[in-house]
Amino acid sequence: MAIRGYSSFLLATVLLLWSAPLAGIAQQTMPPSAYAAEIVKERQEYNRQLRTSPFSHLALVYRQYLGTATRVSIGSSPTAGVRLEGRDIAPVHAVIEGNSLTPTLRAQSQAALSTVDNPPRRLTEFLLKDGTKFRIGRFHLLYRLNPPWGRTLEVFDPEAPPLQEFTGVEFFPVDPAYRISGEIIPQAKPERVALIDSQGREQPWWLYGELRFRLQGTPSRLELYTLTLDPQEMQKEGFMLIFNDATSGKESFPGARYLYVEGKMAGAITVDFNRTFNPPCVYSSIYTCAFPRPQNRLAGAIRAGAKWYRKKSS
Repeated sequence: MAIRGYSSFLLATVLLLWSAPLAGIAQQTMPPSAYAAEIVKERQEYNRQLRTSPFSHLALVYRQYLGTATRVSIGSSPTAGVRLEGRDIAPVHAVIEGNSLTPTLRAQSQAALSTVDNPPRRLTEFLLKDGTKFRIGRFHLLYRLNPPWGRTLEVFDPEAPPLQEFTGVEFFPVDPAYRISGEIIPQAKPERVALIDSQGREQPWWLYGELRFRLQGTPSRLELYTLTLDPQEMQKEGFMLIFNDATSGKESFPGARYLYVEGKMAGAITVDFNRTFNPPCVYSSIYTCAFPRPQNRLAGAIRAGAKWYRKKSS
Protein backbone atom coordinates (compact mmCIF):
# COMPACT_ATOMS: atom_id res chain seq x y z
CA MET A 1 0.00 0.00 0.00
CA ALA A 2 1.33 3.45 -0.76
CA ILE A 3 1.33 6.55 -2.99
CA ARG A 4 -0.31 8.23 -5.88
CA GLY A 5 2.47 7.93 -8.33
CA TYR A 6 4.89 10.62 -7.84
CA SER A 7 6.11 11.69 -11.15
CA SER A 8 3.59 12.19 -13.72
CA PHE A 9 3.34 12.54 -10.61
CA LEU A 10 2.78 12.84 -8.09
CA LEU A 11 1.62 12.61 -10.41
CA ALA A 12 -2.14 11.11 -11.05
CA THR A 13 -4.29 11.03 -9.78
CA VAL A 14 -3.90 14.36 -9.16
CA LEU A 15 -6.73 14.93 -10.51
CA LEU A 16 -6.30 18.02 -8.46
CA LEU A 17 -5.50 21.27 -10.14
CA TRP A 18 -2.24 21.81 -8.38
CA SER A 19 -0.82 18.70 -9.92
CA ALA A 20 -0.11 20.96 -12.83
CA PRO A 21 3.20 22.65 -12.27
CA LEU A 22 3.01 26.42 -12.15
CA ALA A 23 -0.70 26.78 -12.67
CA GLY A 24 -0.41 30.42 -11.69
CA ILE A 25 2.71 31.70 -13.39
CA ALA A 26 0.73 32.94 -16.39
CA GLN A 27 -1.27 35.14 -14.03
CA GLN A 28 1.70 37.31 -13.14
CA THR A 29 0.20 40.44 -14.63
CA MET A 30 -3.28 39.93 -13.18
CA PRO A 31 -4.64 42.67 -10.95
CA PRO A 32 -4.79 41.57 -7.29
CA SER A 33 -8.57 41.11 -7.28
CA ALA A 34 -8.52 38.92 -10.40
CA TYR A 35 -5.60 36.91 -9.04
CA ALA A 36 -7.39 36.27 -5.73
CA ALA A 37 -10.56 35.25 -7.57
CA GLU A 38 -8.59 32.77 -9.67
CA ILE A 39 -7.00 31.20 -6.59
CA VAL A 40 -10.40 30.91 -4.90
CA LYS A 41 -11.80 29.23 -8.01
CA GLU A 42 -8.94 26.72 -8.03
CA ARG A 43 -9.53 25.95 -4.36
CA GLN A 44 -13.21 25.31 -4.99
CA GLU A 45 -12.28 22.93 -7.80
CA TYR A 46 -9.73 21.21 -5.57
CA ASN A 47 -12.44 20.47 -3.00
CA ARG A 48 -14.92 19.46 -5.68
CA GLN A 49 -12.49 16.93 -7.10
CA LEU A 50 -11.77 15.49 -3.66
CA ARG A 51 -15.50 15.19 -3.04
CA THR A 52 -16.66 13.80 -6.40
CA SER A 53 -13.84 12.19 -8.40
CA PRO A 54 -13.95 8.37 -8.64
CA PHE A 55 -10.22 8.52 -7.99
CA SER A 56 -10.32 10.99 -5.11
CA HIS A 57 -7.45 10.59 -2.66
CA LEU A 58 -10.10 10.09 0.01
CA ALA A 59 -11.41 6.98 -1.77
CA LEU A 60 -8.11 5.06 -1.98
CA VAL A 61 -8.48 1.90 0.13
CA TYR A 62 -5.81 -0.45 -1.17
CA ARG A 63 -2.65 -0.61 -3.23
CA GLN A 64 -1.15 -3.82 -4.56
CA TYR A 65 2.46 -3.95 -5.71
CA LEU A 66 2.63 -6.18 -8.77
CA GLY A 67 6.40 -6.37 -9.19
CA THR A 68 7.37 -8.74 -11.99
CA ALA A 69 4.43 -11.12 -11.53
CA THR A 70 3.07 -12.45 -14.83
CA ARG A 71 -0.31 -13.48 -13.40
CA VAL A 72 -2.35 -11.68 -10.73
CA SER A 73 -5.97 -12.59 -9.98
CA ILE A 74 -8.62 -10.09 -8.88
CA GLY A 75 -11.82 -11.19 -7.16
CA SER A 76 -13.67 -11.98 -3.96
CA SER A 77 -11.84 -15.21 -3.17
CA PRO A 78 -9.61 -15.12 -0.07
CA THR A 79 -6.80 -16.41 -2.29
CA ALA A 80 -7.15 -13.66 -4.92
CA GLY A 81 -4.05 -11.55 -5.44
CA VAL A 82 -6.22 -8.43 -5.22
CA ARG A 83 -9.30 -9.11 -3.11
CA LEU A 84 -12.49 -7.13 -3.68
CA GLU A 85 -15.65 -7.82 -1.72
CA GLY A 86 -19.11 -6.76 -2.82
CA ARG A 87 -22.03 -7.45 -5.09
CA ASP A 88 -21.37 -8.68 -8.61
CA ILE A 89 -17.75 -9.62 -7.89
CA ALA A 90 -16.84 -13.22 -8.77
CA PRO A 91 -14.32 -15.29 -6.78
CA VAL A 92 -11.89 -14.83 -9.68
CA HIS A 93 -13.32 -11.88 -11.55
CA ALA A 94 -10.38 -10.92 -13.73
CA VAL A 95 -6.74 -11.82 -14.24
CA ILE A 96 -3.75 -9.69 -15.17
CA GLU A 97 -1.54 -11.74 -17.49
CA GLY A 98 1.60 -11.16 -19.50
CA ASN A 99 5.01 -9.66 -18.94
CA SER A 100 5.47 -6.44 -17.01
CA LEU A 101 5.82 -4.34 -20.19
CA THR A 102 2.62 -5.41 -21.97
CA PRO A 103 0.16 -6.90 -19.45
CA THR A 104 -3.47 -7.60 -20.29
CA LEU A 105 -6.44 -7.59 -17.92
CA ARG A 106 -8.99 -10.27 -18.88
CA ALA A 107 -12.45 -10.88 -17.47
CA GLN A 108 -13.12 -14.45 -16.37
CA SER A 109 -16.27 -16.31 -17.48
CA GLN A 110 -19.19 -13.86 -17.61
CA ALA A 111 -17.67 -11.36 -15.19
CA ALA A 112 -18.10 -7.69 -16.02
CA LEU A 113 -15.30 -5.22 -16.62
CA SER A 114 -16.13 -1.69 -17.63
CA THR A 115 -14.53 1.62 -18.40
CA VAL A 116 -15.05 4.66 -16.18
CA ASP A 117 -16.44 6.65 -19.09
CA ASN A 118 -19.84 8.27 -18.89
CA PRO A 119 -21.64 6.14 -19.91
CA PRO A 120 -19.35 3.19 -19.08
CA ARG A 121 -18.49 0.65 -21.75
CA ARG A 122 -18.36 -3.05 -20.99
CA LEU A 123 -15.16 -4.79 -22.13
CA THR A 124 -13.77 -8.29 -21.77
CA GLU A 125 -10.17 -7.17 -21.63
CA PHE A 126 -7.92 -4.13 -21.24
CA LEU A 127 -4.37 -3.61 -22.40
CA LEU A 128 -2.77 -2.10 -19.31
CA LYS A 129 -0.56 0.95 -19.52
CA ASP A 130 0.29 3.70 -17.06
CA GLY A 131 -2.92 5.43 -16.04
CA THR A 132 -5.40 2.75 -17.26
CA LYS A 133 -8.68 3.06 -15.33
CA PHE A 134 -11.43 0.47 -15.09
CA ARG A 135 -14.26 -0.66 -12.84
CA ILE A 136 -15.16 -3.93 -11.12
CA GLY A 137 -18.37 -3.92 -9.08
CA ARG A 138 -18.50 -0.63 -7.19
CA PHE A 139 -14.70 -0.27 -7.16
CA HIS A 140 -12.64 1.92 -9.45
CA LEU A 141 -9.14 0.65 -10.21
CA LEU A 142 -6.07 2.46 -11.49
CA TYR A 143 -3.02 0.77 -13.00
CA ARG A 144 0.13 2.78 -12.36
CA LEU A 145 3.83 2.66 -13.14
CA ASN A 146 4.86 4.36 -9.93
CA PRO A 147 8.47 5.30 -9.39
CA PRO A 148 10.18 4.10 -7.32
CA TRP A 149 7.83 1.19 -6.57
CA GLY A 150 7.18 -0.11 -10.05
CA ARG A 151 3.82 -1.50 -11.18
CA THR A 152 0.91 -1.00 -8.81
CA LEU A 153 -2.84 -1.48 -8.85
CA GLU A 154 -4.79 1.03 -6.76
CA VAL A 155 -8.34 0.41 -5.57
CA PHE A 156 -10.78 3.26 -4.90
CA ASP A 157 -14.06 2.75 -3.04
CA PRO A 158 -16.90 5.31 -3.45
CA GLU A 159 -18.22 4.12 -0.08
CA ALA A 160 -14.95 4.75 1.79
CA PRO A 161 -15.77 6.50 5.11
CA PRO A 162 -13.22 9.33 4.63
CA LEU A 163 -14.92 10.23 1.36
CA GLN A 164 -18.38 10.12 2.89
CA GLU A 165 -17.24 12.27 5.83
CA PHE A 166 -15.36 14.87 3.78
CA THR A 167 -16.13 18.43 4.86
CA GLY A 168 -13.69 20.29 2.63
CA VAL A 169 -10.12 21.50 2.93
CA GLU A 170 -9.63 24.92 4.50
CA PHE A 171 -7.05 27.39 3.22
CA PHE A 172 -5.14 30.38 4.45
CA PRO A 173 -6.47 33.65 2.99
CA VAL A 174 -5.10 34.47 -0.46
CA ASP A 175 -2.14 36.78 0.05
CA PRO A 176 -0.27 38.17 -3.00
CA ALA A 177 2.74 38.75 -0.74
CA TYR A 178 3.37 34.98 -0.90
CA ARG A 179 3.69 35.13 -4.68
CA ILE A 180 7.35 35.94 -4.92
CA SER A 181 10.42 35.92 -7.13
CA GLY A 182 12.98 33.20 -6.63
CA GLU A 183 16.06 31.78 -8.30
CA ILE A 184 16.90 28.17 -9.12
CA ILE A 185 20.54 27.37 -8.42
CA PRO A 186 21.44 23.91 -9.82
CA GLN A 187 24.12 21.77 -8.26
CA ALA A 188 27.15 21.02 -10.39
CA LYS A 189 26.11 17.37 -10.17
CA PRO A 190 22.67 16.32 -8.86
CA GLU A 191 22.95 13.83 -6.02
CA ARG A 192 20.79 10.94 -4.92
CA VAL A 193 19.15 11.52 -1.54
CA ALA A 194 16.77 9.44 0.57
CA LEU A 195 13.66 11.11 1.95
CA ILE A 196 11.91 9.31 4.78
CA ASP A 197 8.25 8.80 4.00
CA SER A 198 5.04 8.56 6.01
CA GLN A 199 5.52 4.81 6.47
CA GLY A 200 9.09 5.17 7.71
CA ARG A 201 10.70 3.97 4.51
CA GLU A 202 13.30 5.65 2.33
CA GLN A 203 12.25 7.18 -0.96
CA PRO A 204 15.00 7.86 -3.52
CA TRP A 205 14.90 11.34 -5.05
CA TRP A 206 17.35 13.46 -6.97
CA LEU A 207 18.48 16.66 -5.30
CA TYR A 208 18.70 18.96 -8.31
CA GLY A 209 19.70 22.16 -6.56
CA GLU A 210 18.09 24.80 -4.43
CA LEU A 211 15.54 27.56 -4.63
CA ARG A 212 16.69 30.88 -3.21
CA PHE A 213 14.20 33.59 -2.33
CA ARG A 214 13.38 36.32 0.17
CA LEU A 215 10.33 35.83 2.36
CA GLN A 216 9.14 38.81 4.36
CA GLY A 217 12.59 40.29 3.91
CA THR A 218 14.44 37.19 5.14
CA PRO A 219 16.81 35.37 2.74
CA SER A 220 15.70 31.72 2.49
CA ARG A 221 16.63 28.61 0.57
CA LEU A 222 15.00 25.23 0.03
CA GLU A 223 16.18 22.07 -1.70
CA LEU A 224 14.55 21.20 -5.04
CA TYR A 225 13.73 17.54 -5.70
CA THR A 226 12.97 15.58 -8.84
CA LEU A 227 12.38 11.91 -9.68
CA THR A 228 14.06 12.18 -13.06
CA LEU A 229 17.11 13.87 -14.53
CA ASP A 230 15.71 13.83 -18.05
CA PRO A 231 15.69 17.53 -19.05
CA GLN A 232 12.44 17.28 -21.02
CA GLU A 233 10.65 15.52 -18.18
CA MET A 234 11.96 18.02 -15.64
CA GLN A 235 10.76 20.93 -17.74
CA LYS A 236 7.37 19.27 -18.20
CA GLU A 237 6.77 18.07 -14.63
CA GLY A 238 8.61 20.76 -12.70
CA PHE A 239 10.37 20.34 -9.38
CA MET A 240 8.95 19.48 -5.98
CA LEU A 241 9.30 21.66 -2.92
CA ILE A 242 8.80 19.42 0.11
CA PHE A 243 9.15 21.54 3.21
CA ASN A 244 8.00 22.41 6.72
CA ASP A 245 7.69 25.80 8.40
CA ALA A 246 6.45 27.30 11.65
CA THR A 247 2.83 26.43 10.77
CA SER A 248 3.61 22.67 10.52
CA GLY A 249 1.82 20.66 13.16
CA LYS A 250 -0.35 23.62 14.04
CA GLU A 251 -2.18 25.14 11.09
CA SER A 252 -0.66 22.89 8.41
CA PHE A 253 0.05 19.15 8.20
CA PRO A 254 3.03 18.28 10.44
CA GLY A 255 4.66 15.85 8.02
CA ALA A 256 5.21 18.05 4.98
CA ARG A 257 3.87 20.78 2.75
CA TYR A 258 4.09 20.38 -1.03
CA LEU A 259 4.46 22.88 -3.85
CA TYR A 260 5.25 22.43 -7.53
CA VAL A 261 7.95 24.71 -8.92
CA GLU A 262 8.64 25.56 -12.53
CA GLY A 263 10.94 23.11 -14.28
CA LYS A 264 13.49 25.69 -15.32
CA MET A 265 17.06 24.48 -15.37
CA ALA A 266 18.41 27.65 -13.74
CA GLY A 267 17.59 31.29 -13.15
CA ALA A 268 14.71 33.48 -12.03
CA ILE A 269 11.21 32.07 -11.54
CA THR A 270 7.96 33.01 -9.80
CA VAL A 271 6.99 30.93 -6.76
CA ASP A 272 3.40 30.99 -5.49
CA PHE A 273 3.02 29.67 -1.94
CA ASN A 274 -0.73 30.31 -2.20
CA ARG A 275 -0.75 27.06 -4.19
CA THR A 276 0.92 24.98 -1.47
CA PHE A 277 -1.09 21.77 -0.99
CA ASN A 278 -1.41 18.80 1.35
CA PRO A 279 0.44 15.60 0.46
CA PRO A 280 -1.98 12.79 -0.48
CA CYS A 281 -1.30 10.78 2.72
CA VAL A 282 -3.31 13.44 4.55
CA TYR A 283 -6.39 11.96 2.85
CA SER A 284 -5.54 8.24 2.85
CA SER A 285 -2.88 6.37 4.82
CA ILE A 286 -2.45 4.06 1.81
CA TYR A 287 -0.40 6.76 0.13
CA THR A 288 3.22 7.17 1.14
CA CYS A 289 4.41 10.75 1.18
CA ALA A 290 7.99 11.94 1.28
CA PHE A 291 8.87 14.16 4.23
CA PRO A 292 11.51 16.92 4.07
CA ARG A 293 15.09 16.72 5.21
CA PRO A 294 16.15 19.10 8.01
CA GLN A 295 17.52 21.45 5.34
CA ASN A 296 13.95 22.11 4.18
CA ARG A 297 12.51 23.25 7.50
CA LEU A 298 11.97 27.00 7.56
CA ALA A 299 12.01 28.88 10.86
CA GLY A 300 9.38 31.35 9.68
CA ALA A 301 5.69 30.78 9.03
CA ILE A 302 4.22 30.56 5.52
CA ARG A 303 0.54 31.24 6.12
CA ALA A 304 -0.51 30.45 2.57
CA GLY A 305 -2.07 27.55 0.71
CA ALA A 306 -3.87 24.53 2.14
CA LYS A 307 -4.33 24.01 5.85
CA TRP A 308 -4.09 20.65 7.61
CA TYR A 309 -7.18 18.59 6.75
CA ARG A 310 -8.25 16.38 9.65
CA LYS A 311 -10.99 13.79 9.36
CA LYS A 312 -13.90 13.79 11.76
CA SER A 313 -12.41 10.85 13.60
CA SER A 314 -9.07 12.67 14.03
